[in-house]
Amino acid sequence: MNDQSAAITFEGSINIDFVKLFRENDLTNDVVLQDGDVVYIPMKREYVNVMGAVKEPGYIKVKEGANFNYYIEEAGGYNWDADKKERTLVKARTGQRHKPRYMKVTIEGGDTIHVPEKLRRTFWSYLREYTAYTTSVATVVLIAIELSR
Repeated sequence: MNDQSAAITFEGSINIDFVKLFRENDLTNDVVLQDGDVVYIPMKREYVNVMGAVKEPGYIKVKEGANFNYYIEEAGGYNWDADKKERTLVKARTGQRHKPRYMKVTIEGGDTIHVPEKLRRTFWSYLREYTAYTTSVATVVLIAIELSR
């Protein structure tokens, strides 16, 4: 324990990275426990939740070094309407969202892989948008005509 951290008092909760503390000797994670402090050590999460547009959504056992494709295949593969470009990894520890095509991210137990469905566009959805846009423009034109009188 270094002298600087001994003078720091904490209220509420703090997270300690025991791997860094014990394996890497990172003393910034070394804190003094006081009477009444509670140490909570969470259970080791051994599964990744694969959900969304996959054939068999559910929990897949963590495999060291496995990538997105491994977990997708273990979940039966993509559905026909899967939006593969928009798949996302949500980290259990931080809640951060990662897109696998932009960066290499380690998948850990408790993480969630979400594969959204493609947005289905039909004639009627286009007609609805066009009608709403046309109505808005017509309303603005009519208001401008009325205000110019």
